[in-house]
Amino acid sequence: MRTRCLLAIATIFIGISGCASPEPGTPIASNPPSETSSATAKPTKSTDPAPDLPSHGAPKVKSPLKTDKFEADPCAVFTDEQLGKYGVGTGTADSDKLGKSCTWKTEDSGTILLAWDNLFGRGISRIYQGQENGKYAFFDVLPDIEGFPAVSYGARDNRPMGICSVSIGVSDQVSLMVTLAQSTSKQGTAHPCEVAARVAADAVTSMKAGA
Repeated sequence: MRTRCLLAIATIFIGISGCASPEPGTPIASNPPSETSSATAKPTKSTDPAPDLPSHGAPKVKSPLKTDKFEADPCAVFTDEQLGKYGVGTGTADSDKLGKSCTWKTEDSGTILLAWDNLFGRGISRIYQGQENGKYAFFDVLPDIEGFPAVSYGARDNRPMGICSVSIGVSDQVSLMVTLAQSTSKQGTAHPCEVAARVAADAVTSMKAGA
């Protein structure tokens, strides 16, 4: 199972070995513990709004986005035009205990991972809780992305190596994570969190339009 570890893929682009995700949904570099266990029962998506959300300081999602179609098929989030702009082709689907995901990669452009956090029904509040519990080496609240609350974060700070994760709350119960791992040739040309935020904005724009 994938354990949301993008860096096993990204090694061929950015010269890092291994992967780490101490906090589920945060792909970063180097020596990870496994996020999933055969002894851990896979949750099913809750359709009932949690009365305590948002929590841990997370902002409320004022106008939730309907994303069921894309939660079921994350590789359908981006349009062909968007994928051409990124320089990547067909994505590879996967899933873990948090939800489904899709990965796109090329040697020239690097790697993009788009992953849903929808099975626990905590949305971006789960990321804020992780920050409150001291799980992240960095955590930055970003300007809203296409009207939705967003943060960049990582259990280890691999931004100097061109890696950044951005999480967007598309509803109080569901968040979407976009992780970017820049190729060696792209590192230093743009801040990875800024690029990841732009990719996340493209994802939201595409889903609003129904792709």
